[in-house]
Amino acid sequence: MLPDLARRVVQQAYVVDDIVAAMTRWTDTLGVGPWFYNPDIQVSDTRYRGEPTALRFAGAITYAGDTQLELIQQLDDAPSCYRDLYPKGREGHHHVAIFADDFDADVARYVAAGFPVAFSGANRDMRFAYCDTSSVLGIMVEILEDVPSVRASFGAVRAAAAAWDGTEPIRGRIVPPPSIT
Repeated sequence: MLPDLARRVVQQAYVVDDIVAAMTRWTDTLGVGPWFYNPDIQVSDTRYRGEPTALRFAGAITYAGDTQLELIQQLDDAPSCYRDLYPKGREGHHHVAIFADDFDADVARYVAAGFPVAFSGANRDMRFAYCDTSSVLGIMVEILEDVPSVRASFGAVRAAAAAWDGTEPIRGRIVPPPSIT
């Protein structure tokens, strides 16, 4: 049995070809911001479909009300879960993210249900895994290890978005840095 996700989706994420242009489009079109932008995300122990990989990507997050939005731009041509759904030059909805009650057990349940891990790694003290649910959802599900530092970072971004006055729509990383995966 897969975990009940209906009330635990914490993020909607999109692959984009030019992240700075995409942040501007989202701000100009929907009025969302500020974006917390990391031009070179550092993750460790990365694996693509079970094999070690090195992948370079940029990310940005903001909130639109209660919904966290993430933009991801792959910066190289390495095989990846991002390119699995969108070849270079294409953009679209890539995944929803959830916090896991039990990271290892939740990932194992997805794998047992036929949804292999497409990409996994760690961002500081949080592990993450993208399970390839694209055959049934058209997108992937990212499972996030539920750690206090990530909850605090997400909370800081949410508070900044709620109080945003429209100035400085693109900002640097927050401290502690958000887990953008």
